[in-house]
Amino acid sequence: NAKWDDLSKRTGAIIRRLQHMSNVSTDFDATRQALLVWLSDIDKRLTTIENKRPKASASILEPLQEELEQNRHRLEYIDKAGAYLIQKGDPLDCVQIQRDVDNFHNRCEDVLAHLNKVQEYLNTPQEEDEEDGSDELALHRHRQTTYGGLKSLQWEDEAASSEGTE
Repeated sequence: NAKWDDLSKRTGAIIRRLQHMSNVSTDFDATRQALLVWLSDIDKRLTTIENKRPKASASILEPLQEELEQNRHRLEYIDKAGAYLIQKGDPLDCVQIQRDVDNFHNRCEDVLAHLNKVQEYLNTPQEEDEEDGSDELALHRHRQTTYGGLKSLQWEDEAASSEGTE
């Protein structure tokens, strides 16, 4: 009878761990998908701002930057949950989770680079010929520039690794 009680306790503990992993995995996927949709929306709004080139300064981007800052904890959660799932999960699942995290990072970096590029573009004074209607030439030149550095949002892993190498 004691053996059955021990087996029941061990089985219960295993089931609780599996339920916890399942909950973390489900939350990870839902959060990642929601953030990818949100990042696409941010990117679309940046493109709209970029194409209209308002006469205003880069202050028009402040609401987007605030939105990014407000969601920083959710962005960082993807790293934490991904690391947890990789550490505790099945090796085959870990490969997919790592791909998902890497793809998410790439998308974040693309949007942040776009934000930096648009900010730089808006801070660049318009030339007289651009004011005469050749904004398309300026936009084309702007799109040809390379993305600036992405210091706005660093992942905790990158920050920790750079501290360790100094």
